[in-house]
Amino acid sequence: MQTSRSILPILIIQLCMCPEICAQKTQVFEKGAVEVAILGTFHFGPTSDLASIKFDDIETEQRQSEILEVVERLSGYEPDKVLLEYPYESRAELQADYEAYLNGNYELRTNERDLIGFRLAEKLGHDSIYAIDHKLDLPFEPLVQYCQDSDKMDEFNSFVQEIQEFTARETERLTSMSLSAFLANMNTTEFDQLANDLYLRGTVNFGETGREVGVDAAIAWYKRNMYILKNIDRVTGSGDKVLLIVGHAHRAVLKNYIEDRSDMTFLEIGGYLRAR
Repeated sequence: MQTSRSILPILIIQLCMCPEICAQKTQVFEKGAVEVAILGTFHFGPTSDLASIKFDDIETEQRQSEILEVVERLSGYEPDKVLLEYPYESRAELQADYEAYLNGNYELRTNERDLIGFRLAEKLGHDSIYAIDHKLDLPFEPLVQYCQDSDKMDEFNSFVQEIQEFTARETERLTSMSLSAFLANMNTTEFDQLANDLYLRGTVNFGETGREVGVDAAIAWYKRNMYILKNIDRVTGSGDKVLLIVGHAHRAVLKNYIEDRSDMTFLEIGGYLRAR
């Protein structure tokens, strides 16, 4: 006699073989879906990341003008809400900063949240701004300790060097590109794949049975992004159209999460950043 547990997969398969039922189900799930566009960016200011793209000339008149150009182009998307990489638990603090900015009592700091996020929300006439991040320390110390114990520090250092060389090349590329063009290039499937490769190929290769330190580090990264996805749920409602501004590595993961959900649709923001 089949148990309810064994019957359920068969029932799901049979239902999905019926076009009428599938069509009805799709229609129900798509109604009121949240549309999410993700601007993946590098961090404009100091960061604790292992390696990062440098934006040394951000204070120049040319770069400040380019930041305003990015804001102008993003405004063409006309999102209902602007979501930022800021701890959800500290959302009241972010909102207070944004309100102070709207009232002329706040000096913008050198980060993408303020220089793009605050300006964009203001331009769109938004009274509120939304925090969706979740801080979660990645367990890299056990990974390093494993490499030291296993005589694999040369492999680890090569891994780090590969990342640093990549960010150095991107930093050099940025010197000869406008910010909007650079971000348009960053917000592509090809760039997303490079970011995901860091964890799917690089990090998970460190470790052994019973001591899977690389897998643990990768799990923590995906777990953090799952928390972010949950926080997006918390600040969005049926039919919302939102723009999320986050570090690019988050975009690469979140994009896949969103594309696989029936109550969300993903909108590629790169087209808004390209010259028309």
